[in-house]
Amino acid sequence: MGSIVPQTSSLSTPPNDQPETEQEQSWWERTKGDLSAAIDDPLAAVVGTLKGLANIPSNMGILLVQGAAMQGGLEMQQAGTYQAALGNEAMGSELFQQGQGVQAAAGGLSVPNLVDSGC
Repeated sequence: MGSIVPQTSSLSTPPNDQPETEQEQSWWERTKGDLSAAIDDPLAAVVGTLKGLANIPSNMGILLVQGAAMQGGLEMQQAGTYQAALGNEAMGSELFQQGQGVQAAAGGLSVPNLVDSGC
């Protein structure tokens, strides 16, 4: 009996289950390289870990500063919506637009790292 799928069809070949990008790799595949590097140079691994730990406060600061700015922008947009609903269209539109600007600028806010993370 013949096949209805041509021999050159991709349906006749098994699927490629190998990850093509880093995002497709499993956690273990991504971590395995880091572990072997840590085994090869344990001092660099300890230094890198300490640098990462030292930068936790500044990373949390970035999260808090950006989150507060985003929340403020959202509240401005909400106030603008209320103003527009109550009949003050000009004020409502201005508040809403300013809130959008605050939220857009929030991504650019940063707190410097305490330790340079480059090894």
